[in-house]
Amino acid sequence: MDKFNQICDDIKSLKIQGAVNVARKGLEAYSLRPNKASIRKLLSLRPTEPMLRNVLEYAERFSVKDVEKLIEKHFEKILFYGKKFIKGRKRIFTHCHSSSVVNVLKLNKRLKVFNTETRPLFQGRKTAEELSKVGIDVVNIVDSAALEYIKKSDAVVFGADAILQNGDVINKIGSGMYAEIAHNHGKSVYIIADSLKFSERVVKIEHRIPEEIWEKSMKRLKVDNPAFGIIKSKYITKIISDLGILSVGDFLSEVKKIRNKKLICFDMDNTLVHSDRAHVYAFNKALEDYGFNKLAFMAVAKHFGKPKEECIKAISGSNDNEVIEKINKKHDEYLYSETKRYVRKVPGVESVLKKLSRNYYIAVLSNCSHKNIEVILSAAGYDMELFDLIIGNDDVDKPKPWGDEIVKAGSLMGVNSEYMVGDSIYDVMAAHKAKVKSIAVLSGHYTRDELEKEKPFKIIKSLRGLLRIV
Repeated sequence: MDKFNQICDDIKSLKIQGAVNVARKGLEAYSLRPNKASIRKLLSLRPTEPMLRNVLEYAERFSVKDVEKLIEKHFEKILFYGKKFIKGRKRIFTHCHSSSVVNVLKLNKRLKVFNTETRPLFQGRKTAEELSKVGIDVVNIVDSAALEYIKKSDAVVFGADAILQNGDVINKIGSGMYAEIAHNHGKSVYIIADSLKFSERVVKIEHRIPEEIWEKSMKRLKVDNPAFGIIKSKYITKIISDLGILSVGDFLSEVKKIRNKKLICFDMDNTLVHSDRAHVYAFNKALEDYGFNKLAFMAVAKHFGKPKEECIKAISGSNDNEVIEKINKKHDEYLYSETKRYVRKVPGVESVLKKLSRNYYIAVLSNCSHKNIEVILSAAGYDMELFDLIIGNDDVDKPKPWGDEIVKAGSLMGVNSEYMVGDSIYDVMAAHKAKVKSIAVLSGHYTRDELEKEKPFKIIKSLRGLLRIV
């Protein structure tokens, strides 16, 4: 059996347990066969796994590597908020096995944990083993003893397989009953889960084969084996996720904000960073290496904003594609090794981006290569987490002044771009071709008159003015 089918079998048979583990393994399987047929098969294995659906949708739009980074980032945030929650707790009741719950509980070695064995497949034993191995005292109980141990607990903690639009949570069968018992006895109920488990779709409750419970076959005997049940939102105290420790209502508000974000695209050079000095020095060093004369600063900088090959043709005077490619590579070498130290943030821009990120996905589009963009933004000191997407000239067939970068950004993010923001006439031209509104900023070499000729939607003096428009 090949690895793809082996992973599928392991997910189906519950050898792979927990929504996060299923999502990670599903990504691994998809990376082996990245097509829609693979997605359909993976989603058919466990219907009550919206996180798997969400990560596969992200992987299809971006890449498996990007989604793996996102899961890891969310995991780190859950641990950050989980550490605040678990500090000072003494007795916790939990049910079944959740990797998120176990990893948070491990943060307090002084805990005493009461957990159910979780029939019929005894997933609770996995929780007991993992916690006891790190020195936490565990009392493993039969499911029907839950009432007595909930009453002894400081709090009841569950994972989640799905968080629904109304705030209800789907988790292992029995969780809803235990949550109601906890509520009736004045015990707080917490859900620890990745926000990727939120589902706007109807989530089907999985019913597994009766033989997991009882192999007996008798007339008039029916064995039902629901794998999951619903925890009513009214019994949930807080949801601990990558978004924080939030009430159900606040969690839903935050996750829906993320789902309803719009897209805004930014040029990089002279819009987000002042990098002309770095590029000019790198180009001049490359020109000199191949016997061309060194040029004055503006003789090079005035061509920035054009596709990079056109810029090199203009400053070198050569139409030899081989020479142009050599200068291009040398420019990048010097930029990475020497001249990136000249890169600076445009003052005030980072605070503007942070405010915009609450309601917008932020994409950076440049006629530099993808790697150039990452190197320059990092060298300028930007928090790279601010940027949801980077598209360079090597990511499209036709870079600016064509609209391909803007169109691709919208396609990848699953939402049309609302604005293209940049300092050059080429940014405005690209916006027109992509049929989005262009906002020109006077932080580069182009004058107001030059920009106005291209008829942008708005012209602003600095990016601070953007907040009054969007």
